[in-house]
Amino acid sequence: MLFEVFVGGLLIRGDKVLLKKSEGLKYTFPGKMLEQDETLETALMSGIKRDTGWSCAVGSLSYVIETFARDDRHTLQFYFTVTVPNDTISKIWSNGVTFVPIEELGSFDVHPPVLVGKFIVDQRRGSRNSAAYLVSSSGD
Repeated sequence: MLFEVFVGGLLIRGDKVLLKKSEGLKYTFPGKMLEQDETLETALMSGIKRDTGWSCAVGSLSYVIETFARDDRHTLQFYFTVTVPNDTISKIWSNGVTFVPIEELGSFDVHPPVLVGKFIVDQRRGSRNSAAYLVSSSGD
């Protein structure tokens, strides 16, 4: 069994969230797999920089997702809120990143899908105070 740790960022601007275009028509939240001797914070800052070209500040932990995939992978995914300076957004880096209206997330093929519905509901409610733990056994 392969055990992996992914850390992703939730960069929200008004009613939109930042997504990164992945393979095909799939999208992900920006971030990266944890490497040896990295903390979640340094890995997330590095992943956001790689995906967007922007330096970020890491905020609070929002979601933890545990995935048991069909291909014998066990993955823990940590999603934190992130912020970037306001003037940074105007310098958008076109590495396949885009801001998508939160209410339209369900019409995109976003990975991990188990997060999308919960994230939309939480944003409607203004729930940002505590982390949510989600489990996915589909490997999606």
